Amino acid sequence: AAWVGEVEQLAQSMPWPTKVMIGVRNMAQLMADTDLAIGAAGATSWELCCLGVPSLLICTAANQRTVIAALASVSAVVELDRAALSQSGGTSFSAQYSELINNLEDYTAAAARISDGAGASRVCEQLVSLI
Repeated sequence: AAWVGEVEQLAQSMPWPTKVMIGVRNMAQLMADTDLAIGAAGATSWELCCLGVPSLLICTAANQRTVIAALASVSAVVELDRAALSQSGGTSFSAQYSELINNLEDYTAAAARISDGAGASRVCEQLVSLI
């Protein structure tokens, strides 16, 4: 987590209770119990969508650009622009957070439509049918 210090500082200054959790051992349960997530647009994005968890995502690697663009285009996530965040003193984050919160049900439904979590079963069924 290259920006963990910045994230912890931002969490402390937020007007709502915010907890930064690192190295947790119960990630699946935490994700299932949450109403929204803030994170990078990596593989976890698909897991969050499968659970119907709308997210504020930031692109931290070039290979995430396509993922975040696709998910944002169907309103499953809100993209956080790192450059805008650091330049605006948090104003941009507040606007993006408000967008998600004010439309939470819509973002939740859109995220849940991305994946039903049964992809591995369907692949196995197809492989078995080839035998």
